[in-house]
Amino acid sequence: MADKRPEDAAETIRNHASDVEVGGDLYQFGRVNIHLPQSERIPEVPVTVTLSRHANGSVVIREGDEEERMTAGAPVLEVLVEGRSAHAAVLKELRPVILSRRPPRPIHHSWFAASALPLRHFELDLDADIPELQPLGANFPFKVSRGDPEQFVIRCRSTRDEVRWFLELHWVCAGRPGIVRIPEEGSFGLYPSIRPRPDGKPHA
Repeated sequence: MADKRPEDAAETIRNHASDVEVGGDLYQFGRVNIHLPQSERIPEVPVTVTLSRHANGSVVIREGDEEERMTAGAPVLEVLVEGRSAHAAVLKELRPVILSRRPPRPIHHSWFAASALPLRHFELDLDADIPELQPLGANFPFKVSRGDPEQFVIRCRSTRDEVRWFLELHWVCAGRPGIVRIPEEGSFGLYPSIRPRPDGKPHA
């Protein structure tokens, strides 16, 4: 009987298996590729921020032919932070950053709601040299992960200046720190607290 040639004696076999558990001896015939499950990859930014704004007043300022509308009174910001990974991200701080202050300009038109806003979780005094969130209950740090969000409600106040500012959310996840800017682009603008004249006319 003639011997088989080596190329006739072997057949290439390609097998693929995932999440394999072997209860005894494992024998390999041909080539077996086994893909073991890997740990979930943590996103570069492990949190998602959703921002809502509520205000009980606004003003319109006219300079030449241009008009600018600004929030006034005591606005409230709702910052919902959700985790994007099963790994918990520790929220270390939510820090306001002032971009500019200026004396209030004359108002062309103003509007204020009659109803008061309910008390929320944080207050922010933008008149302070270094503004900080003042908790009305629990304070940082907090934790978020997928399906376990946190929502921050911030009541803002300025009595002296027009203020431009934004928030920085400082987080740490799996030993890696980062910062999320809120809002992602632009800034918040707040006109100092005022009350309309009794005759309804704009302030001089």
